[in-house]
Amino acid sequence: MITLKGFKEVYCDAGFFIALFSKKDTKHRRALELFKEIKKNKITIHTCWYVISEAMTVLLYQYGYSESLAFNQSVDFYRIYCPTESQHHQAIA
Repeated sequence: MITLKGFKEVYCDAGFFIALFSKKDTKHRRALELFKEIKKNKITIHTCWYVISEAMTVLLYQYGYSESLAFNQSVDFYRIYCPTESQHHQAIA
């Protein structure tokens, strides 16, 4: 099993947040294990506003209001980036 041993920072995509905040998600248990490891080792979580928006939307429409709200209330714990249009186009090229 992959661990985060030695990591100081990680970038999390929407799939991780969706799994973490929805007990019905098939990857929930693994996301919870990783999150506990992140907290224990004080690893910084990086993400961007596109990911936050995607995760909130999926949580709301596929899993429910309470899951989306819980995620919304957690965003202050992450280092969130807002890429410029140029950076966005570079990343998807």
